[in-house]
Amino acid sequence: MTKIQIPVDLDHVFEALANKHRREIIYVLSLQPCSINQLASMRGLTLPAIHKHIKLLEKGDLILRKKIGRTNVLTLNRESMRCLQDWIAQYHVYWGSDDASLQNYAQYVSKNNQSKNEKGAKMKKFLILSNGFVPPTPEIMEAWGKWFTSIGDKLVEPGNPLGAGREITLKGTKELPVDLQATTGYMIISAKDMDEAVKIAKAAPIITNMRVYELMSMGGGH
Repeated sequence: MTKIQIPVDLDHVFEALANKHRREIIYVLSLQPCSINQLASMRGLTLPAIHKHIKLLEKGDLILRKKIGRTNVLTLNRESMRCLQDWIAQYHVYWGSDDASLQNYAQYVSKNNQSKNEKGAKMKKFLILSNGFVPPTPEIMEAWGKWFTSIGDKLVEPGNPLGAGREITLKGTKELPVDLQATTGYMIISAKDMDEAVKIAKAAPIITNMRVYELMSMGGGH
């Protein structure tokens, strides 16, 4: 979207237009320039009151003042009005014609969600285990950051780094060393098949190796 440049603070513009008398002054000046006394007389306002309204309109840059002889003449600042019109018009493009409505938007969201659900139903989930520990360096951390960014919406669960662990067997329990054979992290991704999941895993910063497992449903299906 192209940003519309407004010459004044919009808060001042809308403050100026928030009063019925000031909107009527804008209308009158759109027809022809007027003196302050003429405006006061036409609107049935006292001079202190009309000066207060004029001050706010000038603050919003909506009118211009020019002194002709001893008389202050006011006219509409059409350039500011055009900029305001452009600012409002930029929001017309989002949902198209005047026939667009909340119902149109609701239908769009419904179709979009349905499309995402259908796409998700065709994708499989895979667990990736990262193995191998070395002290993290800025280069390694940067590489992981770039990898996570590159896989985008393929990432289902970013997981967490793994610390100290223990192995449990029928013979007992033993501490697992944090070394080049240690499992150091996990994440869950979505992919259409094992080949795609492996391709994604290969692009990660591999220390020793990466292991990829397809996650199955409780019923044994995909």
